[in-house]
Amino acid sequence: MSHLRRFAFLGVFVLLVGVVGVLAAPEYVMVDILDWVNNDGISTAEYPGDQDLDGVGYGFPAEQLPEGDFTVAWDDDVVIPFMGFYMEDGWGNNIEAWGDTIDVPAGNYSGLWLLVVTHHGPVETYLILNYADGTSTEYVLVGGDWCGDPAGDERMVIRPPYRHSASGEAGPSCGMWLLPKFEVDPTKELVSITLPDEDRLHIFGITLEK
Repeated sequence: MSHLRRFAFLGVFVLLVGVVGVLAAPEYVMVDILDWVNNDGISTAEYPGDQDLDGVGYGFPAEQLPEGDFTVAWDDDVVIPFMGFYMEDGWGNNIEAWGDTIDVPAGNYSGLWLLVVTHHGPVETYLILNYADGTSTEYVLVGGDWCGDPAGDERMVIRPPYRHSASGEAGPSCGMWLLPKFEVDPTKELVSITLPDEDRLHIFGITLEK
């Protein structure tokens, strides 16, 4: 069973032509991916080789990543929360895409945000959103190489100054992409997402927007 946490920004009070109103801010549901993690892409300085994100021995240094739940900015107006990473040595911490279907807290949402890594060149693949009524919607998913430039509209929001190899700190600097929001049909109950069979795609965070 997937766990979740809710994150809601406080309403912002504004004065418009003498009338006090409340600006409703989005409510977010951060999805715990622990039940589906199958790859270890984070290691500590003490055991730098305790990871293999890209299949050739490189990954992220735990000390250079956010501690606990954190937020990333899509732009000046949109800030998305994500559940904190599992960074203990010996634990998995991301989902390498093998075609799995990931259950999400069933509900009516307007958007889906993904924090990902794509490696060994840019990746263009798909993502499927599945609804309780049996219907589904397929989207194109694009991500640039984690050490390079974007391949689409994704934005690099976490980029440590170095990677980890088996022997310690290594270059170049590589990072995580925040993908553009996937639109969810708010009139339907979303129940799961289906990942492609593409092992160059790794999911580090899933957040749903009400």
